[in-house]
Amino acid sequence: MSQEKIHQLNILLNNVSVGILICIEPDRCIFTLSEEYIQNTDRPTLTLSLKDQDSEELKNVLWKSNVLLPPYFSNLLPEGPLRKYLAELNHLNAQREFYLLETLGADLPGAIRVIKGDDIQEIPSHVKEERLAEQQDASIEQRLRFSLGGIQLKFSAIMDVTGGLTIPAEGIGGSWIAKLASSQLTNIPENEYSMLQLAGLVGIEIPEARLVKTASIENLPPLPPDRSNTCLAVKRFDRSEDGERIHIEDFAQVFDVLPDKKYTKEISYAYIAATIWKFMGEDSLKEFIRRIVFNIAICNTDMHLKNWSLIYKDKITPQLAPAYDLVATFPYVKNDELALKLGDTRLMSEVTLHTFKKLVLAAKLPEHIVIDTVNETIAKFMSVWRQNNTQLPIPAFVKDSIEGHLKKVPLFW
Repeated sequence: MSQEKIHQLNILLNNVSVGILICIEPDRCIFTLSEEYIQNTDRPTLTLSLKDQDSEELKNVLWKSNVLLPPYFSNLLPEGPLRKYLAELNHLNAQREFYLLETLGADLPGAIRVIKGDDIQEIPSHVKEERLAEQQDASIEQRLRFSLGGIQLKFSAIMDVTGGLTIPAEGIGGSWIAKLASSQLTNIPENEYSMLQLAGLVGIEIPEARLVKTASIENLPPLPPDRSNTCLAVKRFDRSEDGERIHIEDFAQVFDVLPDKKYTKEISYAYIAATIWKFMGEDSLKEFIRRIVFNIAICNTDMHLKNWSLIYKDKITPQLAPAYDLVATFPYVKNDELALKLGDTRLMSEVTLHTFKKLVLAAKLPEHIVIDTVNETIAKFMSVWRQNNTQLPIPAFVKDSIEGHLKKVPLFW
């Protein structure tokens, strides 16, 4: 019987050792916390999922998986076209997540760092051969080695004092994200920029954002054809002004859900609300409710588990991270179905104040906080919308869509 070959990745939060992720060939993955991390009483928080719901003490875990990584690590990797793009640039099989994490581990979301450990055996030739052959133009010399969540094509970027963006060598180290236009969906950068600005005016915490000319971005790799000349630049809230990594995690990680289950029927907005109320309190709960109302107003049907995140500014205590991926989706996907269940429905056309009262009951929340926040946000949104919808670069078809949508949602009558 041949000896099993084991590869090791050391997992750190900034410079704090958290644990070890190993791959037993071909694709059996196991993660364990380090004894150093377990015994550290001042340890930074890796994930809220490791806190006992009753005692809030650390749970020691042994995460196991095959081919795909355990959900926490799988959610650090890009999805869809972005994953395919980065995998091909690095000659990897996009489905073999351990090797993808190993390659992209120098610049992951939040404060997670992945460092290759000493393998028990060298990577055998048959594994190397399974990695995809080069498919890109031979003139592409750089290998982009960063990971950003989501499926939209995007790059980590550095902004200089004049406001110009540059993609750093190997894509590592930028404090901005350049989100490129879609070749299928018209005016996505203008749509998202405008929705972010509206959200900020409503009182929702947002990152700094601006529209830039794609052609002005320095060191941008060759792109697929039919890309717009405009992209959206968003400042990363998981990086400080001096480049320090600030830890974040999305709610797919919190609830231990794989990325392809981010629209799961098993978890509703009540689950998120209850978690926020338990661990973060009134201010974060109000912000969560504010964002739900706002996303219903603009008909954003894509607020799944990965589009809600926590941030650990003090390295230990969770807060709701700034809002992101705010897009009026109805002009592109003709349905008004929420990504997750709210109260007893997923249809925005059925949402009323009573729907939020059902959320209150399901999540065991203070009713007055939730209902007052709903009413305040409705009034604020309608005022902001009337005053600003002609001032922002909202495409006409998006504006018309929102206007028509608001007339169909009883919450706004």
